[in-house]
Amino acid sequence: MKKPIAFTILTLLTACAQSQQHQSTAWDMSWKCYTNYCFQHVTPNSWGGNGSFTDQNTCLAWETGFLNTAAANGGGTVTACTGN
Repeated sequence: MKKPIAFTILTLLTACAQSQQHQSTAWDMSWKCYTNYCFQHVTPNSWGGNGSFTDQNTCLAWETGFLNTAAANGGGTVTACTGN
């Protein structure tokens, strides 16, 4: 009789732990420019900075835009979006 009760409790605890996975509320990244071209194509003009976004898709979209324009041809770098 003890085994079915223990199994049930263990199953419920496992289900609760899985349903409470951490959901990121901010997605952070940082970027840096190495050329004047990169500097001039970032708004506002800057040699580097940090960004924080409310969702991963927006963060990734900004990074993609940065890499395809301002940072093109080795003009800059960006860190991966990291959820907090």
